[in-house]
Amino acid sequence: MRRERAPNGDPSDLDPFANGLIVARAETCRQRPAICAAMGHSFVEAEAYLHDHPRESLSLLKHRFPKIEDKVLAAAFDVILKISPNPPRVTAKAIENTERLNIEAGLLKPQDKLDSYDGITTDEFLR
Repeated sequence: MRRERAPNGDPSDLDPFANGLIVARAETCRQRPAICAAMGHSFVEAEAYLHDHPRESLSLLKHRFPKIEDKVLAAAFDVILKISPNPPRVTAKAIENTERLNIEAGLLKPQDKLDSYDGITTDEFLR
């Protein structure tokens, strides 16, 4: 399959993409909403910090990955920052695109693809 490329070289048909999400059973968040809210808020705060303080974030990563060359780490961080939504909302379309890529990569069987992605995501715990 030949894909049209976006200006930066990424496949344009994979935008949006669900690259960071938390998966939980619905009953978990109904029974323990404080846990889901805490996790959601931590993602909101982390994404905001990345976008508001990129130099500081990169410095923190350098401490975590000291053996990675500065230039390589900075390039990787730029990519991650660009694909990290702020706030971190995951849409049904993003999950569909991610699942399609997993099928194309052979990580998921086509028959295991969901028929619909409606109602499987919420931003309720990001507020």
